[in-house]
Amino acid sequence: MRGEPPDAQLCADIAAANESTGFFALTGHGVDMNLVRTCLSAGAAFFDLDQEEKAKYVVQNMTMGRGYEISPEHQDYMALFTKVVMMSSEQERAGLGHPEGSTRHGILSERFMCGPPSICGTDLSISSSSSSSSQSRRREPEYYDSDLGKAFFGPNVWPCGSSAVVAPGSASRAVIPLRSNMEALYEELDRVARVILRVFAVTLGEAEDFFDRVVDGHHSNMQVANYPSQLCARPGLDYNNDELARQRDLVLRKKAHVDSGTITLLMADDWMPGSSTWRRELGGLQLETREGVWVDVVDVPPGAILVNLGTLMSVYTNGRWKSTLHRVVHPQPAVAEDSRRLSIAYFHKTDYDASITPVSSCIRQGKPPMFEALKASDLTRQGIMRRLLVEGLSASEASNRYHEVLQRIREAQQE
Repeated sequence: MRGEPPDAQLCADIAAANESTGFFALTGHGVDMNLVRTCLSAGAAFFDLDQEEKAKYVVQNMTMGRGYEISPEHQDYMALFTKVVMMSSEQERAGLGHPEGSTRHGILSERFMCGPPSICGTDLSISSSSSSSSQSRRREPEYYDSDLGKAFFGPNVWPCGSSAVVAPGSASRAVIPLRSNMEALYEELDRVARVILRVFAVTLGEAEDFFDRVVDGHHSNMQVANYPSQLCARPGLDYNNDELARQRDLVLRKKAHVDSGTITLLMADDWMPGSSTWRRELGGLQLETREGVWVDVVDVPPGAILVNLGTLMSVYTNGRWKSTLHRVVHPQPAVAEDSRRLSIAYFHKTDYDASITPVSSCIRQGKPPMFEALKASDLTRQGIMRRLLVEGLSASEASNRYHEVLQRIREAQQE
């Protein structure tokens, strides 16, 4: 990751991975592991706050990719979980003690998200920060200040109205800087993404700066995600309620989906240097093979970034490179009470007005472009969600339709 031109072997390896699973592990990326650890710790401290406190950082009904979010299907599960718990006896409810507040609320997954730090201001206004960020305002003012621009560059929000979270239950009231660490890591992963895209360009037979022209005003976002431990095997408690069990099995920790951007960069406590060995019964990330079989993602090198392709890159390559279905599965009940998992994902997107058309090397005889030129805003989460909400759909309906749109694109590219 020193910015040198990629050699032929690297390009061949990248092409092979992208044409098969669309996933590969990246080492030697130069991201500071101490920064990643601190960011994960800061995220954990935020998720351990009271639910009422976390709810203060919900932005536009959790549709903007900013602040605190829980997916609609997980909100439904939380409601059912609460109903089942309230049906239990007072003595049974008293046995709910667990150190993770999210576990006690029946949360299966939650996330805290931000957009480009130097573009997306705070206090509900868009700010042209003077930060040294690699993505200060490089486009014309109307790109950011138009109605569409405001949809893609909505304001970031941060806990406590500042840069820190006070770790709950800490005797020293330790202050953990969530904002400064997320912003610093965002910039690091932005740098990595730009290098990867240059390698991709060369691999596709294009000039190394091919993708540079469509990322000056990219609207990438980043999340810290929490997959809490689960209460599903307590003797005497009604957590094995049939309806609750069915719903839990249906929604998973993260349902099967494809990502909408160019690439996603994933780091998780599962494969941080020095972490304990991952065990299958703890649950985790799975991807679907071409044969339709779900397999565990295992043997990720310690400290690596797991890279996977999104819909934009699949469209750029006319379906030659795969945007693969993936999901996060539950832990086994016997170990569920100590199965917390945290991860960080950087979702790279192009400029929202970029025209996404297949590169020339991917338009083969007998396989013309599958799609007419599409704008990135028509293919990415914020753009699709904005359009569906304007049409009058609820946040839950819009979320379901968004995943249906990406699935149709994926299916078309497999024909």
